[in-house]
Amino acid sequence: MINNNITFNCSATGNNLLNLSLIVNGNTYYSVENTTGGQTSLYLQYSKMFSSIGTNNWICKINTSNYTQDSILRAFHVNYTRENSQTYNANAPPLSEESFGINITITGTWTNTAAYLFYNHTIYLGTVSNVGGDVLAARTITTPYITASANVSFVWGFKLTNSTGDYWFNFTPYNQTIVPIQIGLCTAALNVSFINFTIRDENTFIKINSTFRITISGDGFDYSYNDTKNVNSSFAFVSIPLTAIIQ
Repeated sequence: MINNNITFNCSATGNNLLNLSLIVNGNTYYSVENTTGGQTSLYLQYSKMFSSIGTNNWICKINTSNYTQDSILRAFHVNYTRENSQTYNANAPPLSEESFGINITITGTWTNTAAYLFYNHTIYLGTVSNVGGDVLAARTITTPYITASANVSFVWGFKLTNSTGDYWFNFTPYNQTIVPIQIGLCTAALNVSFINFTIRDENTFIKINSTFRITISGDGFDYSYNDTKNVNSSFAFVSIPLTAIIQ
């Protein structure tokens, strides 16, 4: 559960102190007095439960026999929800199956909880589950087809329903970078192949040099390679990004 119990701390030092007060949203909630007349410091601590959502402003006010002074105006926001974490891949190839998840905490009594993933201007309904008091939502989608790297924005939204109506809560937006798949020969630096070929004599199985030509096509890529030098017997190919799934 979300703890909406807020603890305030105020302190003041100086001469001729009379009292120190906590003021929230224009109302004085608590004050401490100079009980001896000779005190040069005052301190207060006060806790209050805030049940209504919205922004609250508060200050500490010190009164002396010579002047009155306010502290810096501060604010805090009370909400029904708290975002705990989100999971997703920061980079992904085009047309790949990508999973997105969010973990939030919700306070209050709700008759319905629905989660939606707003991804690349499209709305996807998420699967909601409850784990240890937290609410989890998940969705797997297919990334868009692009030919150049691009950032795709997304944000989770929850619709909560109670006896007074529906309430929408959006959480932290993020970007996912879609990186087109590139295919090429393996190098010393890029040596994790997704496919390789070795040319051998059909009778002795000894490696032999050969010309080689191949075309690799799929969702989001089209690659052709032609080696006419006749000086290689093995040909290994790598995909970039290395996590790309070649089908």
